Amino acid sequence: MNKKFVISGMHCPSCAILIKETLDEMEGVESCAVEEGLATVRFDERKISEKSLISAIEAEGYKVNQ
Repeated sequence: MNKKFVISGMHCPSCAILIKETLDEMEGVESCAVEEGLATVRFDERKISEKSLISAIEAEGYKVNQ
């Protein structure tokens, strides 16, 4: 499944790198692209939920807007 997440609280390229590294480490994430304010994630719904992805992003101090 592909999903786009709108993210607030990102202020610089380092924020995007941090979020990308966090998502890349999660089992079930096949690929992700992160730019300021947006993350596009391809993931296997059998291995990870959308809610888990949101929780991981928010645990890094950012807000996912739905």
